[in-house]
Amino acid sequence: MLEIVICIGIFAIISVFLLQMFLSSNALQEKSEDVGKSILKAENMAETIKAADNIEQAIDQLQLEQAFIAMDEKEDTYTLKGVFQKKAEGTKEGYISYYDKNWKVSKENKKAKYCVIMLEDQAEKGLQEVDLFFFHLGGYSLLEGGKKNILLYYLHTSDYKK
Repeated sequence: MLEIVICIGIFAIISVFLLQMFLSSNALQEKSEDVGKSILKAENMAETIKAADNIEQAIDQLQLEQAFIAMDEKEDTYTLKGVFQKKAEGTKEGYISYYDKNWKVSKENKKAKYCVIMLEDQAEKGLQEVDLFFFHLGGYSLLEGGKKNILLYYLHTSDYKK
């Protein structure tokens, strides 16, 4: 009888680890899908920026809204600290667009699952440099320690505009 109780206890402990492994593999699969979609979206946005006559036309086509963004950069990792409507200390002027779970533009920030941030810089006359950041706003349950605002993809592009 004691052997049966010990066996059931061992199987219960092992089942906890197996369940956690299945759940984390699901979250990892979801994150890899999100990274793939953000890469495609970034490439499309970069091509739109390069094809536009000027940056204002590209911003309009990409449905980006002006915002002030606070981000930290540590060891090639960017962390989104906040998005503000007014200039605040430690923020950069940029543009943002929110997306729902199907990567469709969402006007409701609270229901958005992803966001794209664009920061631009005029390095020299005619050279337009643009950084695109793709964030997952909700985080992944069993990955990254449950952190929110996970960077999915970062793309730097530049284009010469007359």
